[in-house]
Amino acid sequence: MYQHHIMLKTHEQLDAEGAMDWLGITKRFGPENIVFLYQHGANEVAMEYGVSEGDEFPHVYTIPLTRDLASDEAAIIVAAWDYKYVPDFNIEISNMYSMASDYEIDIDESLVETATLDLNKWHHNRWRDEMVREGWHYGLYFSESKKSHPALRDWDSLPESHRRSPNFDNKELFEWLRKNGVK
Repeated sequence: MYQHHIMLKTHEQLDAEGAMDWLGITKRFGPENIVFLYQHGANEVAMEYGVSEGDEFPHVYTIPLTRDLASDEAAIIVAAWDYKYVPDFNIEISNMYSMASDYEIDIDESLVETATLDLNKWHHNRWRDEMVREGWHYGLYFSESKKSHPALRDWDSLPESHRRSPNFDNKELFEWLRKNGVK
């Protein structure tokens, strides 16, 4: 199981279009860049399917995420799926059984700055790589028809005016520091 994920469980197996709808709804209605793509052989994988025999909802569609979803973020995805499909499903998120996320973690300010910069670089460069895979390229101006975007550069060569940063809470920063060997 992935550290961060959202899982759709159904009575019946979805057809290919339904499975792609689940992925599309998660991407479209979830936070920006929430879906975690990973390399498996020659393929990039964004979702896994499995069967859990004997469960009420045996067909499981798991989408790995870059972080845990907040309950309000997950609620939007659930509502979008519920709107499109008959409500004969169950959706679980990776942190739904963990302790509440309203606790505070104290992290040294210099480590917060370092982790925030590293996370910003990682998120931006991942976004850039995804856009390039979709056929976009660097251009002086944004053009959807030409698929050009002025921010399609490495974070370090990106002008300050084009740098966008998600807000990271202390829990996300702590997890980043822990995963990257900072104690």
